[in-house]
Amino acid sequence: MAEFITKYIGPNLADLFDDQPAKDACKRLADMGGDRLHETIAIYTPLKTGNLRSSWFRAPTIDEGTRYTSYVRTEVSYAPYVNYGTGLWGPEHRKYLIEPHPPRRFLAWYDPKSAFAGKSGWVYARRVWHPGSEGAHMVQKGALETEAVFGRWAELDLQQFKADMEALAIKAQGSVKV
Repeated sequence: MAEFITKYIGPNLADLFDDQPAKDACKRLADMGGDRLHETIAIYTPLKTGNLRSSWFRAPTIDEGTRYTSYVRTEVSYAPYVNYGTGLWGPEHRKYLIEPHPPRRFLAWYDPKSAFAGKSGWVYARRVWHPGSEGAHMVQKGALETEAVFGRWAELDLQQFKADMEALAIKAQGSVKV
């Protein structure tokens, strides 16, 4: 004759199915991803004056119900031009005209290549068709690098989450009365 024993775990059911530890783990991972993205974007940002590189900041992680989102932002107005490029490399893929302000003046810039054989190196023009500048693509590079390493460094956090959940299940099972 077989004996069947059924354990009643009613009072412990809430502990076993509490979704807060999973939410906490997801938020931690989103925070870690946002921090890493912030670091890599700053690293890939070209350094001329340091203004754009130092302007990047990480906005707080947002809980959107079923997911968490991390944002990296800057308030610098020229950031899209540095990231995507201008002129031939920009969204319109064409040269653009540069004229002095106020009008009827000259544009002036120093060209080290023309500073030889007694020339000053200064160039003057009423207008210039600028070919544009290549983009640095620092946001895309930062996102790709973060995505590439995310699994490796998130694995430790997920292993800890798994161990915590197993300990919770064992604790809940141990307090079951037969």
